Amino acid sequence: DWTGFNVPCHVVRFFRYFFSDKTEKELQLQKIIWQQVDAFAREQGRMTDGLRFYVIGTCSRDPDERDTVEHEVHHGLFYCDEVYRDETTKIVRKYKRRCKPLFDALRAQGYCEGVLEDEAQTYAITGWRTSWEPTCAMKQMARDLKKVAARYRR
Repeated sequence: DWTGFNVPCHVVRFFRYFFSDKTEKELQLQKIIWQQVDAFAREQGRMTDGLRFYVIGTCSRDPDERDTVEHEVHHGLFYCDEVYRDETTKIVRKYKRRCKPLFDALRAQGYCEGVLEDEAQTYAITGWRTSWEPTCAMKQMARDLKKVAARYRR
């Protein structure tokens, strides 16, 4: 049961251009998304074509919405900011063998190999699931990753 969702720009673009039979709600959401993307692109003096962005959503029933948004923002940073991704990936890989329980838990929850490093950095920064017992290595990885994340807070 996930309360946060994220959609990278290549999926949003695919949906915009290749799905012709959208519902009225989908059309409304698409309009809102592209108004925001266009405004951001203008603000940055860029075209929307090459712009990398991430759409984040939460459920209205989420009692921890602020934490959920922070979690999804770190996924967005990982996707959109190459320097952030490189820095956090380097740290996650440094601890990967010593954090085997974390990666096993992520796999058990259905995460595919391609997103494990992103999920590891995001959970380390925003907080472990309550069912996980963080090891010493996981705690140290979290401290190192939080130092990187602190430079990106606005």
